[in-house]
Amino acid sequence: MLQLYPQPVPAIGSGTGLTAAYYATIDLSGPAITRFDPVIDFDWGTGAPITGIGSDNFSVRWVGQVAAPTTDTYTFSTISDDGIRVWLDGALVIDNWTNHSPTTNTAVPVTLLAGDLHDLRVEYFENTGGATVRLLWSTPTRGLTVIPVTQLYPALVGVGRVDLRRPEVNTGTIVFSARIH
Repeated sequence: MLQLYPQPVPAIGSGTGLTAAYYATIDLSGPAITRFDPVIDFDWGTGAPITGIGSDNFSVRWVGQVAAPTTDTYTFSTISDDGIRVWLDGALVIDNWTNHSPTTNTAVPVTLLAGDLHDLRVEYFENTGGATVRLLWSTPTRGLTVIPVTQLYPALVGVGRVDLRRPEVNTGTIVFSARIH
């Protein structure tokens, strides 16, 4: 039996970062090393991102939610070397899934209301050479900055596979991210 318990809505500005899954492949496949990253602001150069993952041919998926501190028009941007994709509320807003040197990508501006949680997924791969990935935002009155930890909320992570028809076969990893309207 799967039981879900509601969690209180987090206070504005109380974020703790995003759930990250690191893979030793460039296609987000195979076993993952999971941890929480406070922000997406990494310049690994030619080094490895974490113990157990090589310095080349790796990928990372960050999941969770983002909340704007104030109601405004936000423009999401990335700087990456190599591939990057960003989804906001299920919509692909940045898509540069190619090998490239450090490149800035910018999404179409969106209006966000203060404190509303928005589903966020960022996928990145490093092929060879330098490895850099940053997730940033700006508004008409505030310059481009890394999205701070206080505005990022991790996905709930459970271990196991849920098959409601055959509970005896449940294995694997499950990531939950939900909003109540």
